[in-house]
Amino acid sequence: MGNIKFTIDHFEEIIRRGYSMDQIVLLTWIQEEVDLEISSRVTKVQTLYQSLIRKGLINDDGNIAKLGTELLEYMESKDSSKLVKKRAPVEKKVVESSQFDLWWATWPKGDTFDYKNVHFEGDRSFKTREDLCRIAFANILKEGEHTAQNMIDALSLEILKKKESSIREKTNKLKYLQNSLTYLNQKTYESFMEEAKRGVKVIEAPRSQRGGTDI
Repeated sequence: MGNIKFTIDHFEEIIRRGYSMDQIVLLTWIQEEVDLEISSRVTKVQTLYQSLIRKGLINDDGNIAKLGTELLEYMESKDSSKLVKKRAPVEKKVVESSQFDLWWATWPKGDTFDYKNVHFEGDRSFKTREDLCRIAFANILKEGEHTAQNMIDALSLEILKKKESSIREKTNKLKYLQNSLTYLNQKTYESFMEEAKRGVKVIEAPRSQRGGTDI
């Protein structure tokens, strides 16, 4: 792959900046003008290609953007201490309280819920340390990779999936949702972010005709 001979410091830096080696490889092939025929590739490759566009590494027309060029130059450099520049945040650096409040309101109070005429009993609460969550949420948005709406959509998708799974398996799956602070600190939202950004629809389980769970 060209002149890329990265060190462990390079590797740690790109991971810290939110990139993956798969993205570096694909970006390098684009730089080398390899005929990738993206449209005919498997979904995973297409998704990876779209991630380069979302991160501002390539333009919509498939050409490498300035940020992508800087990233490749960094990978080819011997100076592994050089920081990779991140694209400018798409939102204001100072996160308005309303953005966090909308995300905070998306959280269910606990794992007791009614869905499709079925009642699921629980004993957990999910909202914890609102003050620390507000700080963590603001820091995530400042990185510029995700918007407040992206965060809301990813959380909503996870909640919906757990409710649908609860209907299918007839047991409360929402109880496995992490508390809000752990969710942010462990970046659990990343597991659902790609699907949320693509607008993936959840396959719904049949609506139960019963008034309660059959566990």
